[in-house]
Parts: sequence; structure tokens; C-alpha cells
Amino acid sequence: MMAIPRILLVKNGCPPGWIRSERPSGGWCIKVFAGAFIRDAADLKCREQGAVLSGLKDSAEIEKITDSARLIFSPNPINILWIGAKRIARCLRAPPSTGCNWSNAFEWTDGVTTGREGFIWNTGQPDNRGLRQGCSTLMVLMGPTIRTYNLFYNGRLDDNDCPYPVNGYVCGKHAIRN
Repeated sequence: MMAIPRILLVKNGCPPGWIRSERPSGGWCIKVFAGAFIRDAADLKCREQGAVLSGLKDSAEIEKITDSARLIFSPNPINILWIGAKRIARCLRAPPSTGCNWSNAFEWTDGVTTGREGFIWNTGQPDNRGLRQGCSTLMVLMGPTIRTYNLFYNGRLDDNDCPYPVNGYVCGKHAIRN
């Protein structure tokens, strides 16, 4: 008996459940996943999907991602997602300064995201607390803000310890060209 080939249905070049965005290199598919992993483990989970941890193009893309995440994580009031950004080497063990600040201490790691528009940091971030926060996370809140040790805003970034488990991650991969 002959096996029936499995057909992957795509919409706008992205698999079901993935959000399409545009990058200079072409279509980019993004999906939020739940799971408490450290950053490297989250990146491996993305690779299982043929993807990588995704960078963030701009505020419109961040809004699409947070809207998607709210559906997954409801009713959790605060959710933290790994994204594809890391602190540059010269700023890894450095306190915030002119040379290592919110506008220049991080870079996108997905190989596709360009520009700085997606680096929308929470107030006072990135702070490199303990001089060990080499990775970046996206805050997804059920409301516009939440106060923990700091006031956090929905859709803003925070620097975080890479080996710290958070409750989700954002994967991205190239759209299929039709």
C-alpha cells in the first residue's frame, strides 16, 4: 500500500497558527509557544519547528505577538517570552553606560531582523542587574501594566539571565515562497 503524502497547508506562506510579517529578506512567520525553558532550550524548541527565536521588527509586530500570546496564556496576569536578542559581547559584564545602553547593548540573533525599532524597553531597562543579564525577553501582560519589583508594561522588553526559565518563547522562520 502506498503512503499518502502529508500536505502542509499554508496561508500567505506560513503554516496554520503562524503570523506573517515582512522583513527586508521577505516573508517571516512568527508563532508564540508556551513552555518553561531557559533561553537555549527555547531556541532548541524553535529549531524543532524549523525556526529560531525571533527578533521583533517594530511595535505593530509586537502587538500581534502579544495579542497571540494572550490567547495562549490567559488568565496568567504576567508572562515572559524569550525572543531572538542577546547582549553584545563588550556589554555582557558591563553596567549601563553610554557605550552599553538601551539603544546599543543588544542585537537580534535570528539573522533576519534588522533595525532598532523592535527594541522597545520597559522603563529602566536594560539594567544588566548583577552584570549577568545577557538575553532579552518580551513581557506579555493581561492588562496594560503590572507592578512587581518594578512597573512593567505590556509589549515591552526586559533583559534577563539566559539560564533563567520563563514561560514561553517566540519562534520565527522564513515564509514559503509560492
